[in-house]
Amino acid sequence: MTATDAQKVIGEIESREDCRGWRLANKGAYLSSAFIAIEPLGEIEKANDVLGKEWLISYYDEKADKFTTFSSQKVGCSTEEGFKEQRIVKPLVLQNVNVGLFEALQAAREFAQKKFPDEEASKAFAVLQALQLGEKEAQVWNTTLITAAFKILNVKV
Repeated sequence: MTATDAQKVIGEIESREDCRGWRLANKGAYLSSAFIAIEPLGEIEKANDVLGKEWLISYYDEKADKFTTFSSQKVGCSTEEGFKEQRIVKPLVLQNVNVGLFEALQAAREFAQKKFPDEEASKAFAVLQALQLGEKEAQVWNTTLITAAFKILNVKV
């Protein structure tokens, strides 16, 4: 999946009446992440295979310290208290995404094969988010792969 496709999913959600109304009432909130869970992972053989999956798109309101999440498959939203590890939740800037989801999953799978050569990942979770990596801030796919034996591997691409 390319960044353009991620923009397409987010654009579709943002064009819905429920999201437009919420964004008008919450002007201080900004896009913070895009999440997708993939099971079984074997279904993802090409970039377009992720388009029918459910995406969760989250916005963060720093003043209220709350995340509001919209689903690509359901109307409405849910709001949760912030649970940030860092002091600041960085805005997700889609124009700065250099790697698509499909490429990130392929890189994570290749790394998993090296780390666990006798295991195959059966599930994946991927979050597109802005993270501070050392001195540099980057838009990354934070991927987690889970094998049938419940071995877990986290790869940031």
